[in-house]
This record gives sequence, structure tokens and C-alpha cells, in this order.
Amino acid sequence: MRTFQELASSFLLYLQLEKNYSDHTIEFYKKDLDEYLMFITEQRIDLHTVSYFDARLYLTKLYNKNLAKKSIARKTSSIRSFYKWLLREQYVKENPFALVALPKKEQKLPQFLYEEEVTALFKSVDTSTPLGKRDLALLEILYGTGIRVSECCGMKLKDIDFSLGTILVHGKGKKDRYVPFGKYAGDALHIYINDARNELT
Repeated sequence: MRTFQELASSFLLYLQLEKNYSDHTIEFYKKDLDEYLMFITEQRIDLHTVSYFDARLYLTKLYNKNLAKKSIARKTSSIRSFYKWLLREQYVKENPFALVALPKKEQKLPQFLYEEEVTALFKSVDTSTPLGKRDLALLEILYGTGIRVSECCGMKLKDIDFSLGTILVHGKGKKDRYVPFGKYAGDALHIYINDARNELT
């Protein structure tokens, strides 16, 4: 029967040659496998007989180290992939990590600007230049509609309906929607289109 180290080496070689993983990624896998070997050695269990309960215990120990959820998810995913390969190569009969739920990624709170920062941002635009007129129009659209920067970049002149005060926004997944804009955005767009656009194209 092949040892853990021998199987781990074959798995890493598989990642390198067949999956074409980078050396940096393979180093992470190696580190995760080394830590897992320490765990099963401490628990006095064999690689081939690890159960779902043992897998849950390993996850608990990772949590107890106060690691970031992203690190725990990566380490668990590494061992799951290892067992998936072992199962495919018929070294084990089941993957004890197959049903272990990975921790959800931490959701960062959306960043926002305070009123003073918004005011300073608008005041920083030099509207005496064509570029400044364009920048002000962009700021007014982004601030007044809440559309994404990528959506704003994809906006065409034909998408703007001044009579209705709306913009046809082309979102992700080819999902189009009409978004209303206010007087400030409309005025800034008019000034940019009439006074500056031709000079910048």
C-alpha cells in the first residue's frame, strides 16, 4: 500500500502535468496536504479510512485556528480535490470531504462616499475644459442613477432619451433596463454633447 507522501506526490504531479496548475498554486496544495497529514497522524487514523465525521473534525480544527473563511475554504477544497483524485485512481472507496460544506465567503460592506466627499469630488472637476465637461457628465450619471461604471462605459448616445429622461442600460448577461436620470445629469449631458463631445472625438 502506497504511503500518504507517495500519493500526495503523485497527486501534485497530476496537478502540474494534467491540470497545468502554476508552481505557486501547487505550493499551496502541498502545504495544505502537509497540514492534513499532521491532522490524521495526530488523530491516529488512516488516509483510506477517514470518515465524514473525521472530515468535519478537521474543518472544526481549522475554524479553531481563527483562520479567515477564505483560507479555510481553500484548505478544505484542496483536500476534497485530493480525495476526488484518490477515488478516481481507486485508492479509496469514498470521498469523506464530498459532503463537507465550504464556509461562505465573507461579504464586505459596500463602500460609499460621505456628502462632503461627494461635494469635493464634483468641485474638483474643471468644467472650463472639454474633458472636464465630459467628466462632470459621467459623475452626474453615476451619482444620479447608481449604474455600474462598466455600464456607464458601454453607454451610447442613442441609449439616452432626453424627452423621457431615461437611459437604456446594457447590464450583465445581456439584461437591458431603462434607468431614469434627473435634471443635473441631463444638464451635464447636454453641455457635454453640445459643447465638448466633438472636440474629444
